[in-house]
Amino acid sequence: MRYQRIHVLGGPGSGKTYIAAKIAAALGIQAHDLDDLFWDPSAPTYSVRADREKRDQALAALVMQDTWVIEGAYYKWLTPSFERADLIIILNPSVWLRDLRVVKRSALHLFGRSHAAKKETFASLLNLIHWNHTYEQHQLVPAHALLSRLHKNPVECRTLAQVFAVLADSLPL
Repeated sequence: MRYQRIHVLGGPGSGKTYIAAKIAAALGIQAHDLDDLFWDPSAPTYSVRADREKRDQALAALVMQDTWVIEGAYYKWLTPSFERADLIIILNPSVWLRDLRVVKRSALHLFGRSHAAKKETFASLLNLIHWNHTYEQHQLVPAHALLSRLHKNPVECRTLAQVFAVLADSLPL
């Protein structure tokens, strides 16, 4: 297996969780959502951040494992993950497709058709859409700069098919 530690980075609604789960299933390894580390697990909504020291300790323990798929929208505190990753995939579908997915996911939660670990509000949806429209400028550009300093060459993909084309060497026959 060529890739054993894969980091999937992308904005809200880019398909990170879905694609990370597909990669993990195909490679027989575990996927991890960075929201589980970033947000306080005892808070009822996505408004309270986890303790920074606990978050960083959890990330350090996670990246020391032999195999993983880590997915999230963040970059600032992820140097350990980026350093250990064999492959970094940046998901970058259009912002309008990401918006559509975010709104659809929120509607499914609102109407009880999907189970969310935390309650989402209309205000949090509006904030997420706004953040989505500034993601490239405020998150992706500096993430690329960090990855360059770490001598990492991420692969940009817009679709699941593109991701699996990159992973072709790692998939079992």
